[in-house]
Amino acid sequence: MLNASNRSTTGVVLSHRGPFESPADGLAFAGWYEAEDILVETSWPELSSLGFHRCQPAVRARRAAGWTLRRLAGRNRLLPPDRMYRPRRRAVDHVFFMAHNLWDLALLERLRVLRGQVVTVSVWLPELWPTIFEDPLLKLEAFSLVDHFFVGLDDVVPSVQALAPQAEVHVLPVATDVVRLLPHDLDADRPIGVLGIGRRDVVQHDRLIDWAHKANRLYLYDTLEPTAVSWPEHRAALAGLYRQSHISICNYAKHDLPKVTGGLRVIPMRLFEGLAAGTVLVGLPPDEARQRNVL
Repeated sequence: MLNASNRSTTGVVLSHRGPFESPADGLAFAGWYEAEDILVETSWPELSSLGFHRCQPAVRARRAAGWTLRRLAGRNRLLPPDRMYRPRRRAVDHVFFMAHNLWDLALLERLRVLRGQVVTVSVWLPELWPTIFEDPLLKLEAFSLVDHFFVGLDDVVPSVQALAPQAEVHVLPVATDVVRLLPHDLDADRPIGVLGIGRRDVVQHDRLIDWAHKANRLYLYDTLEPTAVSWPEHRAALAGLYRQSHISICNYAKHDLPKVTGGLRVIPMRLFEGLAAGTVLVGLPPDEARQRNVL
C-alpha cells in the first residue's frame, strides 16, 4: 500500500508537529517525526502540519467543539475546514495520519468536507493500549473515515476492528532510524559509563547515582529540560550520546504507567537505539515472547 517507487502518487502525511511548537513538544515525539519524514522521503512528497500539539489548549478546545457539534447536530455537521483542507485541483490518493491516540480521530472530522477528493485514509497509532477501549465515548470518533489502521500492538487489533469493521487493521510497531545511531568506530572509547534517557525507575536511578559516586564513573541522565531546538538536532545529539555510552538503560515501554499499559511489558524504541549504537542494555525487560520475536 505504501508505494515507494511511484512518486506520482498524490499523498499527504499529516503531522502533529507545528512551526510554533515548543522544543519540549517536538522532542517528546522526535522518534515519531523521524518516521513521518521517512514516509515523505520514500513514498509521498507532501507533509502537512496540524500546527499545534495535542497537549496544547487550542486542540483541546477544538476537540470539545467537535464533540459538541456532533451531539447537537449529528455526525453530518462539519467543523469549518482550515488551511490544511483547502480545495485541491485533483484528488488526493492517500492521507496518512500518525495519531497519538484514538481521541485524535476528532481532528479528522474536517476530512468529511473533502472525503470525495481523498481516495484512502490511513491512521497509524504506534502507542495504543488496551485500557483506552474501556471508554464508551470512543464510539463517537470518526472511525468511518478511516480505511486502514496501523497499530503498534497485536493486542489491540480485535478492539480496533470492532470499532471500525469497515477498515483493515495492520500491526506496524514504530522503531527508529538505526543508521543514524551506528557507531563510527567500534574501537572508540566510550566515556559514558551508563546512559539513561527518558522515563526512569526510581530504584534504578538512586542505585546508579550511588554507583557513579563510588566507582568514579559517569552516569549521564537527562533532566527533561530540552536543550535542542528541533527534532533532528535532538536525534543527532541522542545518537552521539548513545555512541559514547558503554551501558544504556532500557526498560519496557511506559514501565511507570501500569494503569495506561494495562500491565503489558512492551518493547520500547530505546531497545533499537541502544542495540544500533552497540551499548549493553540493562533494565526491566519486556515480555520474553515479545523480545524473542524481535531479537
